[in-house]
Amino acid sequence: VFTQKVAYLSTVLLILSPVYFHAYWFFLFKNFLALSLFFCLLIAIRKNSWWAVILLSLVLPITHQSTTVIAGVIIFIYTIIVWWRKENFWLPLGSWFLLTSVYLIYHPTVVAKLSAPPVAIFIDWLDFIQMTWPLLILATAGLWVLKKEILAKTDLFAWFIVVVAFLIFSLPYHERVFLFAIFPLVIFGSVFLS
Repeated sequence: VFTQKVAYLSTVLLILSPVYFHAYWFFLFKNFLALSLFFCLLIAIRKNSWWAVILLSLVLPITHQSTTVIAGVIIFIYTIIVWWRKENFWLPLGSWFLLTSVYLIYHPTVVAKLSAPPVAIFIDWLDFIQMTWPLLILATAGLWVLKKEILAKTDLFAWFIVVVAFLIFSLPYHERVFLFAIFPLVIFGSVFLS
């Protein structure tokens, strides 16, 4: 189901996304760099490339704080799912440990931030829905197509769970998580279009 055609369609949908244009307008370049590193990290985990996982897990936390938090939570959920399936979970667990350790070294005030959560300005729910309603329709149809296979794509499923949880519970930086929400949506929408 996740073919090269789906990858091309996902790229086109992402390029056409008003949410990403809005992010570009906000000059969220560090966010884009960190997202690129996170995608490379997920690929390295899938390919069992220990050296790439170690390098990316060390570099990601020094690029962008909120992206690192979301990435860490996604990898943590991914690790739990892989462990629950009785698959090899040591590589994602090691990645999560390195990522979290470096993050805590670079951001020792994280406890203070949890007691007084920061506010990140980006977009709100209404703006997001207005900007993405056609994509939301395509993604819903794509999710329906993938209903039996979605659990097999552990990293995408973990990504989707984390994004939904951050947005529904308005966790810290949830306004920036709309950037992360686009990725599963464009992938699900592309599956439907293909």
